Amino acid sequence: MPTSGLIGYVWDDSFRSLHHHSGLDIFGPTRIGETPVYAAYDGYLHREQDWEASLILRIPEDPLRPGEQIWLYYKHLADADGLSFIEPGFPPGTHDVFVAAGTLLGYQGNYSGDPINPVGVHLHFSIVRSSSSGGYLNETEIHNTLDPSPYFGFALNQKSVGDRIPVCP
Repeated sequence: MPTSGLIGYVWDDSFRSLHHHSGLDIFGPTRIGETPVYAAYDGYLHREQDWEASLILRIPEDPLRPGEQIWLYYKHLADADGLSFIEPGFPPGTHDVFVAAGTLLGYQGNYSGDPINPVGVHLHFSIVRSSSSGGYLNETEIHNTLDPSPYFGFALNQKSVGDRIPVCP
């Protein structure tokens, strides 16, 4: 798992009308900027120039779908004002830097893009499909993402979890 904590929202949760959650929201047991976030798989890190609080890892060979590429999306790694908790070795504009599974990427934050309305301290993590050209797709659309359950070996989707709250060790 990319971090520790309670998984407050799982993949395909519907916490508002016509919205299906495209990943996992993992709420850490510490204050802002203290719960570490790690690379879940070996991959190639990208951080777009304007991303204060997000990273994405390109995984060239999907471990469950040979011949396919996936992207692992990490979000909310900054405070409400946009002060980044991403490790300094991954500045904005970083592209295709190899990181091994377990590499420290940063720390959970509460960045929402609106300092007046921060989100709770957590990591939003999703597994994103590749576009036909090999880039990442919009992770906010559930059809662009994959159920994380088979990747981590336990139920992490709404149909399987029900009312139970999963925990990341």
